[in-house]
Amino acid sequence: MAISRKKAIVFSIIPVGFLLLLLVLAEFALRIFVPSLSSPLLTPIADNMVEVNRGYLDKFFPASSALIPELKPAKFLSPKPPGTFRVLCLGESSMFGVPYEMSANIPGIFRKQLRHSLPGRDVDVINLASSAINTNVIKVLAKESLQLEPDLVLIYTGHNEFYGPDGVGASFLERHLPFLTGWKYQLRDLRLVRLIQRALHGIATRNAGEQNLMKQVSDNAWVDLHSEDAERIFELFDKNLREILSTFRKRNIPVLVSDITSNLMFAPFAHPPVALQDQIVAAVNSGNAPQAEQLLERTLVSDSTNAFAWYWQGLL
Repeated sequence: MAISRKKAIVFSIIPVGFLLLLLVLAEFALRIFVPSLSSPLLTPIADNMVEVNRGYLDKFFPASSALIPELKPAKFLSPKPPGTFRVLCLGESSMFGVPYEMSANIPGIFRKQLRHSLPGRDVDVINLASSAINTNVIKVLAKESLQLEPDLVLIYTGHNEFYGPDGVGASFLERHLPFLTGWKYQLRDLRLVRLIQRALHGIATRNAGEQNLMKQVSDNAWVDLHSEDAERIFELFDKNLREILSTFRKRNIPVLVSDITSNLMFAPFAHPPVALQDQIVAAVNSGNAPQAEQLLERTLVSDSTNAFAWYWQGLL
């Protein structure tokens, strides 16, 4: 006997509904019985004391990433004690401290300057920057960091917009619907998803050889400065930066945003081919400045946006 259309729909919905119910129950069970799957920005460690969760950035990177950056360790009082002047530092590797680490990073220098200029006052300078992230990540961090009650925010960002999380490597849908990126990060916060992500990440780590974080996210790709992809990234950077500033302005928190300086510590990971590449490198390394300048001028005449040429021009 043929089943009516209405009954067929009901019978097809019931298994789907049952599966969804199981997933919801599994999610709640993991939240209760496996608290380690939770990854908040701050973790309580004692009365009025919290510490930064170094593994907070997991959700911004795919499980296949063999290397995932971490935040710097830090402990401080929460809520903020009265009279404390608290500075929040957001950004990428330059703000994090590469290549100087603890000895001469931006937050460390600023902390010393403030303690010198504000004697007798408690000063906190909290570094929430990290290598290999961009404004897609900093936009989320900005909202989360409001719980720190900052009095001032320092931001240095812009180097990783192309190669950071969901830059040129964004999916087709995310390229045309950027808001999906935020939804994806929220989905990765589900405990079921985090459980799967951790398992896959463990496999990726075991199978990985020697890795470099920025080479991993760049995937040896280069971007034409006049391409649609580049224009999309510029527009997204502008939008993200405005949202970040708006997050703090709504709380009347002043923000200082730095210009982007040249990076002469690391050569470009990928670039269009350069015919005179070996000669340029040899001329610069041997100290033959006139020859190097001549070769670089010839290269830049043929390709005025070549990253390799501008890097070696900067060194010269």
